[in-house]
Amino acid sequence: MQQRIDAGSNGELGIETSRVTRRSTLIGVGAMAVTGLAGCSARANERLEDVTVFNETDEPIDGTIEIVGPDDEVALSDAFDVASHDEEVNGDSNASAAYERVWGTIGDYDVFVQLADGFDIAGKTRADETVTIEDTDSALLAVVLGSDDREDEIGFAVGERWSDFER
Repeated sequence: MQQRIDAGSNGELGIETSRVTRRSTLIGVGAMAVTGLAGCSARANERLEDVTVFNETDEPIDGTIEIVGPDDEVALSDAFDVASHDEEVNGDSNASAAYERVWGTIGDYDVFVQLADGFDIAGKTRADETVTIEDTDSALLAVVLGSDDREDEIGFAVGERWSDFER
């Protein structure tokens, strides 16, 4: 709270009052808003790398992802273990796996996803897709496991920023 000493109409100093000004209120609200959003944007940037596997199901999923570049070289080959969407919402775990520095050159990349033994999404255990990367510095690939918003149980989407993947 800001302290202020009021001057009367004759210029003499009056009593000390405590008063919250509009400016201090706006500064406080602005600081809270920025602080609140800072965690969200940091988390979004943290989770969205060149390639991000998202689990939208209510069960944890294990599997592998392999990406082969236009030069037939393996650009990414890794296992993932992602928590369920519900666990992430509750703050218990992360329902995504992120990979950076995947894109080497512009061109078509073949993406293969295989769920581990004992895992399936509506009976589906694997999927593959060819995606075109036009800008290796900004291209992002989202691999979505079990989204209600998509026809495929394992879906693929290419974009350049977080908003390209929002529903």
